[in-house]
This record gives sequence, structure tokens and C-alpha cells, in this order.
Amino acid sequence: MRNYFLIAIIFIFLGSFAPLWAQGSVEEKKDNNAVSESKDCIPLSKMEFSSGQAEAIEAIRSSYRRRILQLRSDLMVKRIEIRNLLNDPETGEEKVLVKAGEIEDLNRAFDRVVLNYQLEIRRVLSPEQIKVWCTSGEMSAKRDWK
Repeated sequence: MRNYFLIAIIFIFLGSFAPLWAQGSVEEKKDNNAVSESKDCIPLSKMEFSSGQAEAIEAIRSSYRRRILQLRSDLMVKRIEIRNLLNDPETGEEKVLVKAGEIEDLNRAFDRVVLNYQLEIRRVLSPEQIKVWCTSGEMSAKRDWK
């Protein structure tokens, strides 16, 4: 019962702050800029687009935003659950391994969604934009994205 209450609180908390997460924090934006400058590439947020490209990219972002946030939320909950299992001396190893498998499955699903997002964005960009586009750090399971 306690675990269900904890999970419910986490979902309520995550749901109420989802719009803020979509904006990202100042520190994360600094980290993204540091990565982009060191690799001589440009993140989407710094690129210049035609009006058609800008609309298409925003539509792609909008279509993926909810899925990304849901997967991040699910991963956070599973990580808390596995931490609780590891701290419970009554929990058997098999139960921990099953939970770890669930986390692996969610990570794979997350990676698949991010790749599909990047492929859709890539279809909108010109060859010159693709060459300078920083794809690393744009989205991750631990970082927010615009």
C-alpha cells in the first residue's frame, strides 16, 4: 500500500511540473552549449530555420514531448522502486532482477523514441544543417529538452 501511495505522489508531482521540465533549466542549457561548442556543432535551439522548417520542427517536438515525458516519469518510478527493493532485506534477488529488466526495457523504448524523433527532425533539415546539427545532449533520459 505504501508503494502505491508513493507512486501516486510521484505521478502527481511529475504531472504538475511537466510544463516546466519542457523548458529545461539554466544549468542544463549551459551544459548543452558547452557540448555544442566543443564539438563545433549547433543545437537546434541555435539554428536558423525557414518558417516552414520552424513549424515542422515544432510539430515534431509537440508530437514527441508527451511520450518523452511519460517515459522519463516511468523510468524515475522504476528507479525508485528498485532502490526500495534493494534496501529491503526481505526482497529476493529475482525480484530485483525483474525490476532491472523493466528498467532496461524502458531505456530501450526511450532510445527508440529519441531516435525516431531525430530521424523526423533530420527529414526537415537541409544537408548543410544536418552536417552541423548537434544531436548528442538534445534529449536524454536524465536531461530535459525544449
